[in-house]
Amino acid sequence: MKNRFKSSFNIFTLFSLLASLLGSAVFATPAYAAGIVVNSNADTIADDGTCTLREAITNANGDSQLYATNGECASGVGTDTITFAANHTITLDGSQLPVVTSTIIINGNGVTNTIIQASSCNPVTLPGSCTPASYRVFEVNSTGNLTLDKITLRHGQCSGQCATNQTIGGGIYNDGTLEISSSTVSGNSSSSDGGGIGSFGTITVTDSTFSTNDALYGGGIGSYGTSTVTRSTFYGNSAVMGGGLYNSGISTMTATNNTVTGNSADIGGGYYNDIASHLTIMNNTISDNSAPYGNNIYNYKGTVTLNNTIVAKSNIFSNCSGVITADAYNLATDNSCGSSNNKTWAEINLGTLTDNGGPTKTMSLLTGSVAIDTGDNSICPTTDQRGTSRPQGGSCDIGAYEADSNSPTFTDVPSTHWAFNYIESLYNAGITSGCSTSPLMYCPDATVTRAQMAIFILRGMHGSAYIPPAATGTVFVDVPANAFAADWIEQLALEGITSGCGNGSYCPNATITRAQMAIFLLRGEHGSIYTPPAATGMVFGDVPLGSFAVDWIEQLAFEGITSGCGGGNYCPDNSVTRAEMAVFLVRAFGLP
Repeated sequence: MKNRFKSSFNIFTLFSLLASLLGSAVFATPAYAAGIVVNSNADTIADDGTCTLREAITNANGDSQLYATNGECASGVGTDTITFAANHTITLDGSQLPVVTSTIIINGNGVTNTIIQASSCNPVTLPGSCTPASYRVFEVNSTGNLTLDKITLRHGQCSGQCATNQTIGGGIYNDGTLEISSSTVSGNSSSSDGGGIGSFGTITVTDSTFSTNDALYGGGIGSYGTSTVTRSTFYGNSAVMGGGLYNSGISTMTATNNTVTGNSADIGGGYYNDIASHLTIMNNTISDNSAPYGNNIYNYKGTVTLNNTIVAKSNIFSNCSGVITADAYNLATDNSCGSSNNKTWAEINLGTLTDNGGPTKTMSLLTGSVAIDTGDNSICPTTDQRGTSRPQGGSCDIGAYEADSNSPTFTDVPSTHWAFNYIESLYNAGITSGCSTSPLMYCPDATVTRAQMAIFILRGMHGSAYIPPAATGTVFVDVPANAFAADWIEQLALEGITSGCGNGSYCPNATITRAQMAIFLLRGEHGSIYTPPAATGMVFGDVPLGSFAVDWIEQLAFEGITSGCGGGNYCPDNSVTRAEMAVFLVRAFGLP
């Protein structure tokens, strides 16, 4: 015990002597934590006990330690990670954030929860009446290394000269190292290069979305350095050159598993590759971009290599312009993209840009697409844009999307739709071919008419090959022989499934209610003479005893065909949607 006390006394004495020799500065430097937590959405620098993003970046740079002695935005030594205590939308107040000069990681809470914006309005589309910003959001100098994860960065604008006499980079100007992952860069604008990002340094983009950015060169990204873009989506961006991405200045860009669609430019709607630059595109889906020269890709005396990529556009302009190296493992809709295998738009059969799972929107490969199982396995990435393993079949698929067992048939019914499996079953059983053929759509939210229901019910009863006898036009006064679905409506009556809507009419254009549907389904399943057991009035809160079709509705529930509309109710008077119809039919007729 005596020795331990002596040791403590000697350490204390040593620090006392150091303090007397060096002054009080020995104890003035605080002990900082390794991370900084932003706990305010303000854009201020003030000794007010809160930590703003502007203060956090200033302290992380190490230029000064603003108010760190009281614990506000205390910074660590070396790499600093900035996080957010809550969900914030931070609107800058008159100037860009401090230039990043050190290594800083900013981890947001998700693209809808952490939003960093120069203005509350979009300088590209200018919704509302607010004044757009005249500055960008982030800047990284040659010594800086910035990582952005799970944030939305938007509404920066660089027209004329921004903070460092650079006119490029509406959202971010990078002269050092920049990494962006799982983020959204939208609504930024530059009067020069890079509406979203303008870079002379190194940039790495993963699992991110660039939309509605605008620039002279490179609406989404304008790069004069080294760039790697993976599993990301570019749509709705615009520029004079390179609506989606612009690669220039003897630079190198590698783009893998990306969807580039709906971008526009005067030259190179999707990609523009400039003189002496190198652009490698692997397993991209590049579709429906627009430009008079090179709808999807324009190469001006640089090197462009295409691998396992879809380049699709159906208008009078060429998909590709310039010399592009592409073999037959690529698909194009004209003869302009090297040795690509040329197919029609219908043969490639792409879905619309939508949420098919994964961090970004994609364009699925629909049933029968020639892109399925026709890629080059020797250079195929191990996953697609969504993270789905490649290959799912014998060979990997061409493009950014790898078709799997949940690949959607209809462009408006992604695999994430609540009724996806039922709608797919209905299609595979031949009960429906959808509501539109070009593109193939199902219209899941549209209501079902009594005429359409007649077709659904009879095909469910008799199979997809069934064709009813020709109509006579004498069964219902409002269904002449040449009316839509007249054959089906009359056969439904002949089989005792319906007696019409009253007064000798069928009301073919009226929507069918969920109560009426219960009767049609059970008669179709069990026959015209079927009568359900008496109801209890205890199954659904909105279907008491005495309600229209209460016996049928309760029996539908007992057979597991319906569980109601939620909250213990059935919603008997609601019109049946086409998605609900798919569920009813698959369950009632046991479709696989």
